[in-house]
This record gives sequence, structure tokens and C-alpha cells, in this order.
Amino acid sequence: MSGADPRKQTREAEQWFDAAAEDLRLVQAALGLEPPSYAGGTFHSQQAAEKIVKGLLVARARRLTRTHDLARLTDQCLKDWPDLRRELELCRPLSQWHIQFRYPRPDQIAESPPSIAEIAGIAAELESFLSAARAAAGRPSAEAAPGTTTDGA
Repeated sequence: MSGADPRKQTREAEQWFDAAAEDLRLVQAALGLEPPSYAGGTFHSQQAAEKIVKGLLVARARRLTRTHDLARLTDQCLKDWPDLRRELELCRPLSQWHIQFRYPRPDQIAESPPSIAEIAGIAAELESFLSAARAAAGRPSAEAAPGTTTDGA
């Protein structure tokens, strides 16, 4: 790999995965409140998904861009991780959750917002995805990748 240190990539990917795990803890905390925090659950679900995907990109020494667009990040990730397609596709629709349910936006009512049970189900799927991502990121890359850089993503 031209300039990329696999150990550094693995450490950096693990930092993203650890941050995702913390967001998943916060989803559970938000949903455990009485009444449950819908905004907290959706926000931290989106954040966990984003951090898992960014961790996978870092594991393959891909450049991170400053974006919350999970569709775009998923497309980038699928090039290196086609075996995680099902899990990555789970992330795509969560792209707007970081703002959609947190701020009053009467002009843009969500067509069909997820229920608390659906948020909990997605969080459980993200937990499984996180485990799969950690395992996959520990395997060597089949293809050399350019050096990793992060620009505040």
C-alpha cells in the first residue's frame, strides 16, 4: 500500500466503531426514557450508521469527506465491501434522520416516520452491522488503496 499503514488504519477504524457503539448506547438510553425520546433515537441511529460506514472506509484507506449523506457513503463503501451489501443498504434511508426528526419543520412533514419499535429494530440491526464491520475490517484488503486522509468528516 502506497504510504498507508495497516495498523494505523485499523486503529482509526476502531475509533470510528467505538464512537458508533457509543451512539448505539445513546439510542437505547433515548428509547428507555419515559416517554421515549424519538428525536434522540433517530439522531443517534443515523450517527451510528454513519460512523460504522466511515470506519469501513478508513479501514480501506479511503478518503473521508465531510458529509452525512449515507447514500453517498454507502456507494463508496460498496466498492470495497460488497459482502456487507445488506448491512450497508440498511444505512441508506437513515441519511436524513440526523435532522429530520430533531427540528420543527412544519413545511416538511415526514411521510411515514418510524415508530419507536422500528427505531429499536434498526438499532438492533446496526448492532449486528457493527459486529460484522469490526470483523471485516480486521481482515486484510484484497486490493491496495491510496493513503487515508480525513478532513474533519
